[in-house]
Amino acid sequence: MSTTILDLCTIIQSTTQGTVKSLRNIIAHTVTIACVLAALCSAAPQQDVQILRFDNDVNVDGYSFAYETSDGTSRQEEGKLDNPQSENAALTVTGQYAFVAPDGKHYTVTFTAGPNGYQPKTSLGQKK
Repeated sequence: MSTTILDLCTIIQSTTQGTVKSLRNIIAHTVTIACVLAALCSAAPQQDVQILRFDNDVNVDGYSFAYETSDGTSRQEEGKLDNPQSENAALTVTGQYAFVAPDGKHYTVTFTAGPNGYQPKTSLGQKK
């Protein structure tokens, strides 16, 4: 009778090990397939962004430009030369840019850059 119990224990052990190996293989394949699908979905082509407006003006004493795109991105900038005839001539730039972040929130940054450095002010709008 001990032989049969020993044989039964051996059969149960080998069956259990085979089942565990099969489950590990199934889990490994499932994880691999999920990773491949996630990579394919994240690599899906994005829609082309269209330029809706573009203005550009360059003068002797400064410049300005502005653009707006179909994805909600925009930028406006103006640069003026302060004291153009002086040795201390400096360019002062003012402007703003805006974009919609991946979380759907609209961000706007208004800035000034000049002799005192870059000075941004950020504002957060509602989700679009």
